[in-house]
Amino acid sequence: MKGNNGVPMIGVGITPQPGANQIEIADEIYKRVAQLKNEIPADITVGTTIDTTVSIRKAITEVEETILIAFGLVLLVIFAFLRSWRTTLIPIIAIPISLISGFFIMYIAGFSINILTLLGIVLATGLVVDDAIVVLENIYHKIEGGMDPIEAGHSGSKEIYFAILSTTITLAAVFLPIVFLQGLTGRLFREFGVVVAGTVLVSALVSLTLTPMMSSHM
Repeated sequence: MKGNNGVPMIGVGITPQPGANQIEIADEIYKRVAQLKNEIPADITVGTTIDTTVSIRKAITEVEETILIAFGLVLLVIFAFLRSWRTTLIPIIAIPISLISGFFIMYIAGFSINILTLLGIVLATGLVVDDAIVVLENIYHKIEGGMDPIEAGHSGSKEIYFAILSTTITLAAVFLPIVFLQGLTGRLFREFGVVVAGTVLVSALVSLTLTPMMSSHM
């Protein structure tokens, strides 16, 4: 076939299989094209007409920025209510631990980092902090009342552990049924549901172990 300028050309279209990582495929193609340019005659031009991964890369970058903005807003709101930077440091540590566990769950389940899994992390940013704030506030209230910090950590977490568990199980019960959706919709949102539910469950463990320990010492 000939292009608009009448120069003969050959077009090659590459379509990823369902479930394949399009970003990895595109990166590998660019490597092969760069290698091909060194081997073909100088009068042959090799170029790219359409790259659908450009929009995917932009979307992932926007989601990554959203995660950072959400994390920053959560910390500002916590500081606005508790008015203590030392107290705010506790969620700063607890939230990333829960979110990193989300990536570990993705690794164990064989999921890739894509728009839906990253959106699950964005949503989880607001959910995982709930348990930590509830535990932290209860312990903080007891310390303000004059109780010994270590005793306040034990007593404060013991008083509300059932509420934390019930809240966490409720949230997980909302997102886990997405795993059983059928068809293309189920395939798209299965990873989203698993990431959110798994991250929320880990956040409960963090809020009942690490958060009381840090609250009693910080």
